[in-house]
Amino acid sequence: MNRLSRYFYVQLIVLVMLSTSGCVNLPPSTNLKSAEHAVNILPKTIWVDEVKVTDANVKNQKVIEESLRGNITTYIQEGGYFKEANALPGIIGKDDLVLDFEFDHFIQERHLHPLSLPLSIGTLGLYMVFGGPIAVDESNLSGHLIVKDSNTLVLTRVSAEIQEDHYVSMYNSIPTGLEARTSLVSELLTKCVNELKNNNYKH
Repeated sequence: MNRLSRYFYVQLIVLVMLSTSGCVNLPPSTNLKSAEHAVNILPKTIWVDEVKVTDANVKNQKVIEESLRGNITTYIQEGGYFKEANALPGIIGKDDLVLDFEFDHFIQERHLHPLSLPLSIGTLGLYMVFGGPIAVDESNLSGHLIVKDSNTLVLTRVSAEIQEDHYVSMYNSIPTGLEARTSLVSELLTKCVNELKNNNYKH
């Protein structure tokens, strides 16, 4: 049995398991796409403080939170949303801002594509071999961004929700949710900058 045949049978077994369970929760990831340069920029130095994942369905929350914190800080630096971006601990200047992120829904599920099992069996596996969708990965994410001044006074709080589905074939069956996570963080930051600018908080 060659490698492709073994992989095909593994994917077929996964399909059968999905057909009996309906859906499975996928382990959450924390990586983000490279940031495009922000259109609106606030000339302030910011510090990323807490990144919390409060979704009860997420295991190893501390590990996920620390990884997210580093990736979000890098994303802010790449996007140029602010004059300068750092992660605490550090010395907060009197005009600096502190950002807290909270993700209360941070789950990704895989559902069986309704045509995958009958077409895979009916075509003796050709449906899967030629890249037909076998499952649907669904990302449902929501989060909040709280911005405080150097005296911990809350200046603004913004929220965002992202729902994203994409098809999975036997050739791209590794779950990512990359687009959804990046879109959520980007929307939170854009809303935050716009809100602060609308409130004339520039100095």
